[in-house]
Amino acid sequence: MATFIGAVATVAADTWASDLSTISHKQPRKLTTGQRVECGTPDAVTFFGFGLAVLDGLITAGLLLLFNEIETALFYDTPSSKWLLTIGPITAFIGTLADSLINDLFKLEVGHAQHHIISNLTIWISALIASAAAIALFGLTN
Repeated sequence: MATFIGAVATVAADTWASDLSTISHKQPRKLTTGQRVECGTPDAVTFFGFGLAVLDGLITAGLLLLFNEIETALFYDTPSSKWLLTIGPITAFIGTLADSLINDLFKLEVGHAQHHIISNLTIWISALIASAAAIALFGLTN
């Protein structure tokens, strides 16, 4: 369950941060240099976008917790999984940060035809990183 929350929170948070941060009044900055860039730049970040990522992680974890609690109450006699409310936002933030870092460090600026392939590859790698972080955090909570 930890890897699931890490991956889902990362992918959804990246979408939230990318798409909804366009309504922010602050111009995004490159993660590694702090230089202001145009909205929509793959390696650009805003505090608003990171806030959205954390909010998404909390919502994703909350929904998973709700469904897990319902299933547990109906079918199993196991302890609660409230640790999800901590792991979700943290892994969403880590995954979104990883995606921006990968884009910035490797300067993954390609032609329009390859953009979706590269974008999907970076978010998959970021989801794996967030899943690994979720496993580590889960290990700390048990």
